[in-house]
Amino acid sequence: MTSVSAAQNVIDAVVIGSGAAGLTAALALRHFGISVTIIEAEEVLGGTSAIGGGNLWIPGSAPMTRAGYSDDLDQAYAYLRRVSGPQPLSANAHAFLRHGARMIDFLESRTALKFSSIPRPDYHPSWPGAGFGRSLEPDPFEAGTHLGDKAGWFRTNPTRPPLTYFEYRAGSDQSLVAERRKRDVRTQGAALVAGLGHACLDAGVELVRGVAVSQVLPVTAGGYAITLADGRRFSAKAVVLAAGGFASDPKMRRALLPPVEFTSLAAGRAAGDGIRFGLDCGADLFGIGDGWMGAVHKPKDGRAPFLVVRELALPGSMLVNADGRRFVNEAPGYNDVGRGLLAFDPARGSYFCAQAWLIFDAAFLERHSVLGIAPAQPAPALWRKAQSVDELAKLLSIPANRLAEAVLLMNEAAGVGVDLEFGRGDDEHQRFNGDRHHLPNPCLGRIEQPPFYAVPIEPGLCGTKGGLAVDEHAQVLDRAGCKIDGLYACGDVATTVMGYGYAGAGASLGPAVTSAMLAAEAIALAAKW
Repeated sequence: MTSVSAAQNVIDAVVIGSGAAGLTAALALRHFGISVTIIEAEEVLGGTSAIGGGNLWIPGSAPMTRAGYSDDLDQAYAYLRRVSGPQPLSANAHAFLRHGARMIDFLESRTALKFSSIPRPDYHPSWPGAGFGRSLEPDPFEAGTHLGDKAGWFRTNPTRPPLTYFEYRAGSDQSLVAERRKRDVRTQGAALVAGLGHACLDAGVELVRGVAVSQVLPVTAGGYAITLADGRRFSAKAVVLAAGGFASDPKMRRALLPPVEFTSLAAGRAAGDGIRFGLDCGADLFGIGDGWMGAVHKPKDGRAPFLVVRELALPGSMLVNADGRRFVNEAPGYNDVGRGLLAFDPARGSYFCAQAWLIFDAAFLERHSVLGIAPAQPAPALWRKAQSVDELAKLLSIPANRLAEAVLLMNEAAGVGVDLEFGRGDDEHQRFNGDRHHLPNPCLGRIEQPPFYAVPIEPGLCGTKGGLAVDEHAQVLDRAGCKIDGLYACGDVATTVMGYGYAGAGASLGPAVTSAMLAAEAIALAAKW
């Protein structure tokens, strides 16, 4: 670890990264009267937080109570430990559960954001301690009204209509979508980031956009010297690393993740900067080498890659590998399906499911929008299409008898409503993502009406898991397990309380934003300036 002399421009705190965690840390720091600057490598702020659902998994919150749902934090802890496995530190898990609801209270009192509990179960509803309604989402946020000419500073996702999760599930109201787009009313992750950004601007947070940090080093007399890519240099008494993981950095992916070709769904830089800065300051690593996985379809027509979720749970579809066999329960959370794509076969020495196919028929396409293609639209050229299952197998270079067997087994399962191979549709969460009107199992349907379709699927990363070792206050730890003065990390830069699992919708953002608030509180408590 190298120390340097202080730069002339000294500020209290710097937050590197402008996703939901970074914005929350900055807002909480200003709440304590600490001057703070956010540095964002991209021109637009918000990172991956802005393009996703914006859900936060927070047990025992006020929005849950308002919705009439009860919770028990001891039960939530038991469930979280089952989800995460033995990896995360118990103190960090307890801190998240103890302060998560208070974090929501802080955001609702210090921003124009309000949150609603989504009426859905946790991702593993049969596991001890699982709950209902723990996933929260921001209510629609009037970015045009609140942000004015600064609305364009904050990232949006043009592929997501400005509807809440509940509204989207009820059916897309195109008149409401058009009205909200005209008024720049945002929902989901775009609402979360815009609401936090508006509060930060109101609170006097300085924003530096469009320039990356090239170096962070401790200063001999205390604090940190931050050098920007454009040569500017200044000092901060405390630094919060919230720059995301390394999902979009091919070199770090090759070094730290299974050797398959991942498609990154992360927005912004996501190049592992925060992890490298922490290592330069003597930090230890913990829980690294994992990710928020998913099944991804990558169109060839210029559209962005799709995280495939509901298409896998609706009746009448299935995933097969290059052998023509199903290999995973398609209907649980996308992280579990993503892990299924990483199955390794030592006999052949390969990740034999990393190239897979989503199989469905004409009836499925007539009932549902598939990967952004509405029923009335023609199938893209990348999709394989055939008049029989045998012909489809030939197009995919799959043994025809194996694909035919997989279709036969799915059709038999659909008839009785029980998937003996993988248990698809066996719990409340899976059925929630299926078609509640379809019986006997909302997730199992026959594949029998030509033409038959196959869409290529590959492993994707919404972000990476693990990184810098942190304590329950998000303070970075060195290789001896001691706290590094003035250095904090949250979000995908740091280890996660989710371990290798995924508790429910918002399992990445909920803990990230909570730890951001805790980091700010720890900085304020330790402040001697």
